[in-house]
Amino acid sequence: MKEKSLAFKLFLTTGLLLLISIGVLTLVVAGFLDTAANKVRSESTRQVEEELMRRLEAQAGQSGEQMAAFINEAYRVPLSLAGLLKGSIESAEPLARQQVADMDRAILAANPGMSSVYSQFEANAYDGQDANFKSGFEHSVAGVGTLEVYFTRDQQGNISQQAVEDADEKHVATVGANGLREAEWYLCAMDNKKPCLMEPYLYEISPGYSELMTSLTVPVLAQGRFRGVVGVDVNLPVFQKKVKALSASLYDGQAKVMLLSKLGLLVGASHHEDKLAQSLKTVMPDMAAQILGMQGQDRLETDQSLFVSYPVTIPASGQTWKLVIEVPKALALADVNAMNKSIDQDFQQLVLSQMGIGVLVVAVGLVVMVFLVRTITRPLNLFNSRMDNLNSAEGDLTREVDIDTHQELISLAGGFNRFLGKLRGMIVHLKGISLEVGSQAEGSARIATETRQLVARQHAEIESVVTAMNEMSAAATEVAQFAAQAASEANQANDAVQGSRRTLETAVQDVQGLADDMSTAATAVNQVAARSSDINAILDVIRNIAEQTNLLALNAAIEAARAGDQGRGFAVVADEVRALAAKTRTSTDEIAGVINSLNKEVTATVSVIDQGVERASSTVEQTHSAFNDLTEVVRLIDTINDHVTQMATAAEEQSSVSDEINRNITGIGEAASELATLAQRAEHSGQQLHSLVRDLDGELGKLKT
Repeated sequence: MKEKSLAFKLFLTTGLLLLISIGVLTLVVAGFLDTAANKVRSESTRQVEEELMRRLEAQAGQSGEQMAAFINEAYRVPLSLAGLLKGSIESAEPLARQQVADMDRAILAANPGMSSVYSQFEANAYDGQDANFKSGFEHSVAGVGTLEVYFTRDQQGNISQQAVEDADEKHVATVGANGLREAEWYLCAMDNKKPCLMEPYLYEISPGYSELMTSLTVPVLAQGRFRGVVGVDVNLPVFQKKVKALSASLYDGQAKVMLLSKLGLLVGASHHEDKLAQSLKTVMPDMAAQILGMQGQDRLETDQSLFVSYPVTIPASGQTWKLVIEVPKALALADVNAMNKSIDQDFQQLVLSQMGIGVLVVAVGLVVMVFLVRTITRPLNLFNSRMDNLNSAEGDLTREVDIDTHQELISLAGGFNRFLGKLRGMIVHLKGISLEVGSQAEGSARIATETRQLVARQHAEIESVVTAMNEMSAAATEVAQFAAQAASEANQANDAVQGSRRTLETAVQDVQGLADDMSTAATAVNQVAARSSDINAILDVIRNIAEQTNLLALNAAIEAARAGDQGRGFAVVADEVRALAAKTRTSTDEIAGVINSLNKEVTATVSVIDQGVERASSTVEQTHSAFNDLTEVVRLIDTINDHVTQMATAAEEQSSVSDEINRNITGIGEAASELATLAQRAEHSGQQLHSLVRDLDGELGKLKT
């Protein structure tokens, strides 16, 4: 990188700075734009969600009020009917039972939104005449006489009276799967003495015809006493129709609408028609707790959906149902998502535009830098050309550099010209000094030559003395070496004899140990021989046992032969025993043969060991004698060694004195030799200096000053 041109470095540095600056600026602007876009997206989403929630709440409120108005309007029928019957009971002449039945029929006919109307009383609670109506009357229960009027509307819209066969069915308290009593429609009003709105349930209106419904019941209280219950039934399809209509009006029917009872049962559900009267916990187990937890006019937002709820209040019964609207987020926020997508696209286009502008700025900057760098490098190239001209003109120091662009380059040229002026003065001065140095070099060379010649003669004379002393020192050294060698060889002989003495001493001990071991071995072998005799005795016993066994087996075979067929098996066993005894006798004989051979070998071994013991004893005596003779040799060698050592010491002292004299003379010779070398070097240096001065004169002569 150092060898690259200044223009390249300027282009590279400037381009990188521009790229980094534009890149950082683009990233910063992109970051600000992204932050702004995120804020816009977040704020727009929040505002749209808020507006959507308000619209949904308004729609839920409107529909909820309509639902409440429908239920409250339906409640006017049983409330009015209960008031009429209360007045009838308290009057002197109550309405006839048939009149009550006709009135119920007329009410049902006048209210097509209702599926049934009924008026049912306790025993003798209406007119006290149950005994007169025990048979033959549709308005009274046969056999009991209680007033039980029940009119229904079938699927075709036809109204008919359903006979109540059991007066006690309205008191059945068996709890069903939904947690309610079977006759909750009657018992609730009787127990609470106020109107009741029933949870949705499936009821068989007539044989083969069942319907999901809810009941609006009102107790008949006359003269401070509970008399019975009047009520109307509303089929759930009525509510389902209203719920579906509301769903169809929202987001093209994609919004989900649910009407929930007080206990969380589905009264109506736009997207769960087959789940009516079921618990929301069963239909939507994941969301049931959150939806049921919504109180009054409330909101709920999940990752997938938006929920709003509105209370459906029924003042007559003091109960509140709940209308819930669910809208998928993707559907509700489709417009804002499209807007966010448009914002993202605009942001990407803006970033691309920013990058394009950055690239354009970098290109323009590089073009400007080309012109700027050329204005800098053109004078430098001119300066380089002038330097080449100075070199090609054989050192013409009279030519100066003339530059008139850029203050820094003008200053550089002025400094260079001033340097040339000073250099010219120095060259002129050096030429004068060169002449004087040449004269001095010639004189030094002559003196060095004379000194070298004198030192050479002195060195030759010293060499003669050194040669004589070296010969004398060599002779003394040779004597000392011979004496030292003799002493060394005497010491080696002494060491060898000492080693032989120690070896012989060890051999004496080993031979003595060998003799002891041979004696021990002889004893052990004798014991083996004795044990062999014992083994022979044991073999004799085994051989006798085998013979006796053979005889017994033979006798047994004879007895078996006498016994005939009965002794045949015993004869076979006797043959086997006899064969085994024969094998035992053969094996015993073989073992005896081996033992006898072993005894012979042991006897021979004992004889050999005894001979070895005798020879070892003789060797021990001879070894002791040799050890004593060798000890005397060691003493004599020690005496010789002392004499040789004294001779070597004297020879070494004489050689040391000769060496000292020789070293001194050698030192003088070396000093003379070094002096001669220095004189020769001085002569050579003088010649080189004279040659360099001539070269310097030649080079300085080339420079024009």
